[in-house]
Amino acid sequence: MATVGWADTTKVTADWPDAPDATTLVQLLAVAHEVLEEYAPKPVLDPPPERYTLAQVLLCQHLAARKRAGDGDTYGPEGFQFSTYPLVMEARALIRPKASPLAGVL
Repeated sequence: MATVGWADTTKVTADWPDAPDATTLVQLLAVAHEVLEEYAPKPVLDPPPERYTLAQVLLCQHLAARKRAGDGDTYGPEGFQFSTYPLVMEARALIRPKASPLAGVL
């Protein structure tokens, strides 16, 4: 396979058993990379930290879940609902870690 942004598609599919087909995966990884590259502090480090790759995969998983869920966010015969929004927040936190205002004080 190929490298899309910061992520290698072979490693992503090995670590993500429910990954979408190769074409969709490349598309979602590209979108996730584009969004996170805009969000990342400038200049983007070369090579990027490993957390950037993880952030790209988490955002890709969020996008895949949203695409699969459609408008209803329901899965299964009983219509369970859940949100993957915490993945977006986690991806953003990996790109721009927040320092506690109390860091170093306590």
